Amino acid sequence: MFEDFLEKNTTRFENSLKEILSDLRKDYENFWQEMMGNLTKKKLELEQTIKRTEAEKENKSKEVMLLSQDLVKLTEARKKEEERLKKYEIQQQEILNKIIEIEEKEKKSEEMAEIIKEKEIELLKKEDQVKLEVALLEERQRELKHIWEKVHPTQRG
Repeated sequence: MFEDFLEKNTTRFENSLKEILSDLRKDYENFWQEMMGNLTKKKLELEQTIKRTEAEKENKSKEVMLLSQDLVKLTEARKKEEERLKKYEIQQQEILNKIIEIEEKEKKSEEMAEIIKEKEIELLKKEDQVKLEVALLEERQRELKHIWEKVHPTQRG
């Protein structure tokens, strides 16, 4: 009787643990999908911004060339300098984007760590409760055994 009860509570505890772990896995998968969706969206936005920037640059270069042939040498030097600066700006923007991405990942990781910590606390509380119930059942079993032995004494040699 006690063993059935213990087995049932143990099974229930194991099922609770499995459900919690399943929920954690689902939360992580949802978090990952959301993060990848956001990164894809940001990538598309950056590609559009780069295309607009390149188009604007081409238009400005044409206007400068048309203004005066006397400024051709100056325009070429300016263009070379712009390309060099553009590379630095792109590198700087990439670094800033990576920093933002890392900060977002850290924030999400901290949130997930907090959720996991809360789940661990819940599990520990449930484990303590199960241990307490098992101890109470064992105590009750000892008491019942003692009463049984008093009611039905066995012959001893």
